[in-house]
Amino acid sequence: QALPARDQAEKSMHRGPAGATAYHVNLSLFDSATHAAIRDAQVRVSVEQVGLVSETRQLEPMTINGFVSYGNYFRMNSPQPYVIDVRILRPGLPEAHTSFQYQTF
Repeated sequence: QALPARDQAEKSMHRGPAGATAYHVNLSLFDSATHAAIRDAQVRVSVEQVGLVSETRQLEPMTINGFVSYGNYFRMNSPQPYVIDVRILRPGLPEAHTSFQYQTF
């Protein structure tokens, strides 16, 4: 059975998933003024199990079905909350930063 294009692309990128507790963090970025997709960013993400383990990775740009996003795999093997911290760099612009909480189930 053939995998959908999205699944085939994800399986081959970022060295593929690293087991059942690997989650694909995927961000799509858009310019707030023009709403155009951002294709020239460097995106760095830290995933921290609150008060315990932290993992930082560069998100890799990827194009699936003509849409650009940035992604990589992170291990999240606990039902406890994680803080996902995102830093975005673009040429000639100040760093953008946001963070949010995620909990696996």
